[in-house]
Amino acid sequence: MKATLRNVVGWLSGARRITVLFIPCGEFGDEDPVPAFQAIFRGIRLGHCTGVTVDAATLHLRESLALDGEKRSERTLVVFGHPAAELNGVRVNPGLKANNSVLLHRWWDEGERYCDLFVAHVCDGARVLSRELWSKLFPEWVSFRGEIYSFTASVRGQDRWAMVMKDMLNDLPMRKSARSAAAALKGIYLRSLATTWDGLDAAGGDALNVMYFQRCVEQMEHSNE
Repeated sequence: MKATLRNVVGWLSGARRITVLFIPCGEFGDEDPVPAFQAIFRGIRLGHCTGVTVDAATLHLRESLALDGEKRSERTLVVFGHPAAELNGVRVNPGLKANNSVLLHRWWDEGERYCDLFVAHVCDGARVLSRELWSKLFPEWVSFRGEIYSFTASVRGQDRWAMVMKDMLNDLPMRKSARSAAAALKGIYLRSLATTWDGLDAAGGDALNVMYFQRCVEQMEHSNE
């Protein structure tokens, strides 16, 4: 209750809204977890978050973001996607106007600092974001080094990740640095791990998600390290 109250107070006092970007990739077929996260996001219905799906490459980020024409100098961007094989961007399906399969740093560049905190739920996202061009563009970032996994093939698994996503998106508006955000996110994964372990349902995939939550904690990195 206290955490929920802090979230509400922080939001009403001018905390940043969040844009959640989902970038699926057809190459992964049914094994792509991004559509599952997109469905989970729709189900949790958080008013301070805007969800945007990039089904195919566009010429620039501004073509994909739907921000009602309002210019915001501060906001948090959360991305669910996949790294390019060369670790130079985020993989994407080729589009009609942009026939490329990687969203390079220039796709994200607005020419000014428009994103104060960038959180990438992307395998090896830390290796992408630690590159010079990316770190200049997003000086405050949180992501992972190596592979990360999720089990969402059961209702139980979806519920476990919905718990993580809801807690994450409710907490991030209060975070102004990558260090603070990473510490909070690790706490969320550890609490989810403990809750899942206490009511372990092996048939529902809980044993897998306990391992995956732990892996997220261990693989997480941020720009201030």
